[in-house]
Amino acid sequence: MALFEHQSTYNPNMPLRGLIYFSHLYQSYIEKCEDSIFGSKLIKIPTPQYYVFYNGEDRKVADKKLLKLSDAFLHEDKSNGFEWTATMLNINIGHNKKFMEKCHILWEYSTFIYLVRKYSEELNNVNTGLQKAIDECISKNILKDFLLEKQSEVISMCLFKFDKEK
Repeated sequence: MALFEHQSTYNPNMPLRGLIYFSHLYQSYIEKCEDSIFGSKLIKIPTPQYYVFYNGEDRKVADKKLLKLSDAFLHEDKSNGFEWTATMLNINIGHNKKFMEKCHILWEYSTFIYLVRKYSEELNNVNTGLQKAIDECISKNILKDFLLEKQSEVISMCLFKFDKEK
């Protein structure tokens, strides 16, 4: 069972959030099982995989970082009896090159975000920078179909994000 989430800011609480998300997913999964969780038969569950795609602007964030739930424990768990993790992957341009080559759509998304930031800064205007990034991506076949179909939604979402960050 794989779960993927996107973050534009570093959030050390991702393992806790992932644990909560998976508990809901497992609850739904178990409700569909023939056996009861209270029975004597072991219910097999899918192995969890939790990934966080990071595309924030903190340049110190590594290509890959394992975030551990145990870092949030009030007291150190010396038994090593339980660990829940979130694998955070930096998807900014120039990071995780092999991974990005394998997932072209993610590379396209990262390129789009890079261009939005670049042109917004160069032009000192988020609206103009965003439109220039969209136009360039469409002309270079980067997220072209998506941007042509959802351009107004993308503009709305990006402008909200930039306003929220301010």
